[in-house]
Amino acid sequence: MRTFKSTVMVFVPVLLILSGCLGGTLPSHVRPVKVPGNVAFQARATASSTYTDPFLNLSFESAAAVDGITFESHQPETFWLLPNGTNGFLSIEPNGLVRIDEIRILNTHNSGFNDRGTKDFRVDAIDRDGKTTTIWRDRFSRMGESKRKSFPGIIANRIIVHVDSYFHAGGGLNEVEVIGKKVAMPIAATAVPSPPPSPRSEKPSFPQEPVFASFPKASERPEDIAVIIGNADYSRGKDIPNVNPAHADAESFKRFAMAALGIREGNIIDLRDATGTEMISVFGSDRSHKGRLFNWTRTGVSNVYVYFAGHGAPAGSDGSAYLVPADADAATIELTGYRLETLYANLTKLQARSVTVVLEACFSGASQAGSVIPRASGIYAKPKTPRVPTNLTVIAAGGANEIASWEEDGSHGLFTKYYLTGMSGEADQPPYGNGDGTVGTGELKTYLDHTLTYFARRYYGRDQTARIIIGRGK
Repeated sequence: MRTFKSTVMVFVPVLLILSGCLGGTLPSHVRPVKVPGNVAFQARATASSTYTDPFLNLSFESAAAVDGITFESHQPETFWLLPNGTNGFLSIEPNGLVRIDEIRILNTHNSGFNDRGTKDFRVDAIDRDGKTTTIWRDRFSRMGESKRKSFPGIIANRIIVHVDSYFHAGGGLNEVEVIGKKVAMPIAATAVPSPPPSPRSEKPSFPQEPVFASFPKASERPEDIAVIIGNADYSRGKDIPNVNPAHADAESFKRFAMAALGIREGNIIDLRDATGTEMISVFGSDRSHKGRLFNWTRTGVSNVYVYFAGHGAPAGSDGSAYLVPADADAATIELTGYRLETLYANLTKLQARSVTVVLEACFSGASQAGSVIPRASGIYAKPKTPRVPTNLTVIAAGGANEIASWEEDGSHGLFTKYYLTGMSGEADQPPYGNGDGTVGTGELKTYLDHTLTYFARRYYGRDQTARIIIGRGK
């Protein structure tokens, strides 16, 4: 039985404009094969657009992505391609309502040319009532790769695969298999099984899945330290909206710290929904800098990394910037927040070898989920971020007056997603970098300008430009 493998599928790049292929037939060993349970096999497939080669007079239609042929051939064309330089989608409509147990997707590589394929993709399931739910979001690391994902019996009558980014000339897919079975219409057709009603006192649920990125494994650095804070749930505070992606973003940075930075898990202070007391315990206060982080740091030896995902806000008559703990009061941020200037000052007093601060937060008082400062406030001060001291590097989601944007489905902050994918090596590749195997500060900034800034404008029509500030002293 033919199955997709979890490893990379390698194809011999032979352009099949040869004798035996010009007549529109395929060799016997690449005839259509229906995998048992594949409800997408030769189903109705439509696409946002398709690529037609004007020189070879070939059209790479959507139906080729569900034809049961994983061998890439030209004349006839056995894979779907998008036009040059475009994203798009493939819509698959099985005959009636189906229960989805697994989806398998084989990326194209445009056999013979090896010049295009899908990079980022997401899969939506649409139920009988037209409700759309994103059930899978992933990334191909290369052309010709296959991926699969199992599901807990999702009920849908249409599946859409979105191509959100691509390799080289454009996107496309070789084959999509949807493993499941047809179900009777009376079954409730919800794209994702609904959980029973939760008690009012139960905590809200937040995304947890980390950013999909593969990091090169670094040598272990037993003296380095990381503090990772993800403040998503602000229900213990007052009049402050939640930051839905903060838990997933914090988990993403933790994986990055352990893999790419070589930090041991035991050297990570990992907090979710940190209160003001917890933040003082870790970083110290304006009266004493000797918190837990100070006690863990080896003078002149440790590299220290601080990651914060959550709200920032201005407070006081001068608009000083504050990080917002999970139990803060919107009306008294100046008293219940954690002053950014205090954080920078106490980090300098660590006397670490280096300190890097990564902020998935903004300080405008506005956020994707709503206002952090009281709407009835009679005073508005322009947010003021403190000077970055020497020996600190601050990488922030945006400028003082900007909003830290999220993915459209709230799964991640745009800044964290593209910061981590850039650090995984993408920022080192052309056109952003020089391909020397190291992501430099300039390469990262260029990459963020081309991704984060673009998608914030595309999704929300707003400006968001990451800031990378290296402290130089006074």
